Amino acid sequence: NIKKRKILHIDDETLKRHWWRLVLRPFALAFIIFYLHNSQRDTLVLIGSVTLFFLIVDIIRFTHKHTNEILTVRIKSIFKRDEKGRFSSMTMFLISGFIAILLFSREIAITSIIFLIFGDIFSKIFGLKFGRHRIFRKTIEGSLAYMGGTFICGYILYTHLNLSILQLGMGAIAATFAEVIPL
Repeated sequence: NIKKRKILHIDDETLKRHWWRLVLRPFALAFIIFYLHNSQRDTLVLIGSVTLFFLIVDIIRFTHKHTNEILTVRIKSIFKRDEKGRFSSMTMFLISGFIAILLFSREIAITSIIFLIFGDIFSKIFGLKFGRHRIFRKTIEGSLAYMGGTFICGYILYTHLNLSILQLGMGAIAATFAEVIPL
């Protein structure tokens, strides 16, 4: 309805071609739900398997220029043009989720993945719609939306996880800072 009624019309060619990537981001909550009902090891096997698939696709793209050209230029809806010479954002998300689950407690890993999912959605939509002031390769408006999204998620998680509001707030700020810096 938002798209049909043009309530939040965003005129961005990359988003028009890759809208499905934004829509699929909340489905990454399946990893969180799986983790809540299974062990760390089983969750690492699941997310590791999915990560390995995307990693192999990226490596094939890098080693076969023709395949990379097909996937980034000719079939424009799969990979973004700027992902031609780097790992896709899908691969990077999966790697970061794997590392979070591997290294941190369940509460911290879940929080960081949820912050990444929803903060990124907020920053993408608000940055494209309202972003006017650049900071590195992002917009200040998108980064503030990222922070707002993580604060909202943090507040919701506060009632479900054994983390203090201070920890969640500091995590939201740290996640926003990490999202802004050009790595």
